[in-house]
Amino acid sequence: MAKKTNTRKKKNRGNGQLIKFVLVVLFIAIISVLIAYFYTNKEKFKLTETIENMMSSSTDTTVITKKVKKQVKENPLKGTWVSNYDGTMLTVKGDTFTLEMPSVDASSKVKGSIIIEKTIATFINDANAVCPSVEGHYSFSFENDELIFSLIKDECDTRINRMSVSWFKI
Repeated sequence: MAKKTNTRKKKNRGNGQLIKFVLVVLFIAIISVLIAYFYTNKEKFKLTETIENMMSSSTDTTVITKKVKKQVKENPLKGTWVSNYDGTMLTVKGDTFTLEMPSVDASSKVKGSIIIEKTIATFINDANAVCPSVEGHYSFSFENDELIFSLIKDECDTRINRMSVSWFKI
């Protein structure tokens, strides 16, 4: 009968070792998941640290907002767009835009500033362009790879006629 007692003890030892092994594997898996999470999201943590550092310093809030916007998102209108209406080309680079209108005689250009806030674009023509310094506010959306502007407020009739059509990117 002594042999039966020893056999039972060996079985218990085997179960204890199995439980320890499972716990160690589980612990390693949890650590691996945590490391992977922090590694893949390190850009978010850097951005949070940057924002906290900027907030703690004595800088103007508009400067902070501009820096965070530049780090977080690129201009969705960046690039060259062509009007489906008359072939006018809209080129957006940074905070400037150029409208190139095709013509048989001579093409004309309108340059100015553009401000993007979420899904609203504000166009401000340069001083030497048609409707100088007049702001035009348009909401924009993307449908089937086309850009569509919707008028919010604009006092410049020339710009209203050009912008109220769909555009495709080249």
